Amino acid sequence: MTNSGGTFLAATSNPFGGNCTAPNECSDVTLIELDDPADPDLELFWSGWDRRPPPTACAQGPGNSTDGLCATIHHPGVDEKRITWVADNIQIGNIAGAQNIHWHPFWHPDPPELPNMPPGGTIPPAVTEPGSSGSPLYSADRRLIGVLSGGPASCGATGANLSDFYGGLWDAWEGMGTATTRMRDHLDPLGTNPEFIDGIDGSAFGIVPETIQVSRCGFNDIDIQIEVTQSGDVDDPVTLSTADLPAGVGEAFSVNPVTPPGESLLTLSDLSAAGTGTFAFTLQGSSTDDDV
Repeated sequence: MTNSGGTFLAATSNPFGGNCTAPNECSDVTLIELDDPADPDLELFWSGWDRRPPPTACAQGPGNSTDGLCATIHHPGVDEKRITWVADNIQIGNIAGAQNIHWHPFWHPDPPELPNMPPGGTIPPAVTEPGSSGSPLYSADRRLIGVLSGGPASCGATGANLSDFYGGLWDAWEGMGTATTRMRDHLDPLGTNPEFIDGIDGSAFGIVPETIQVSRCGFNDIDIQIEVTQSGDVDDPVTLSTADLPAGVGEAFSVNPVTPPGESLLTLSDLSAAGTGTFAFTLQGSSTDDDV
């Protein structure tokens, strides 16, 4: 991408016009990586995702609670952020040239009251509009499961028209079979094959290794440069550690703790204890403000 602040990673075809030549490859999902770290002062929440196939359960919680509801968060008509709820289980549906690879949610006809609403307040059924396209669909577990392609929803819609179609992550995971047309390579770069991950709050600091994968022929020590980034005005020292290293493999940090922004060199030694093959481990950091 050019002058966008993001770098294109992968996309599946969209279901409209002549773009959809294979009905099972048009889930309309695009993945973009930010070129620069997000502003920590925004206190962002980084969404989890779920690639399990349909159906997914959505249900009205006790009273007028949002517990158990599925939802989309979007900007209809480029307005301020809106939340539109789903109270019934989401199945699959077809839109344009795409078949059986889109979620088909029906929007809640009697949306719940939210904490910031006056007691006894009511709101009409919320819908998507132009400008909502590409917005995420979340499961009741608050994980992204699809993105909006389109649909019949509009203000005043009822019945079957009070619904939309979202390209399923379960299909886009393998996508069209290449690194630039499937999400798997980028959402699971280590090949651990998770079906879902939970979202996380923005942290008080970040841990950025220079690489997440190292190859070695022999058992010489491995050095990995680690950057500890700063979020906002947080400058509490961060204590680095590892977890899940094979028994007998040694670790040493050149600087520990690290005051962000700062760096440390992690040296893994005695690699013969791990034997031949591959292993994975976790790099961790903790401070008085946060754990990563």
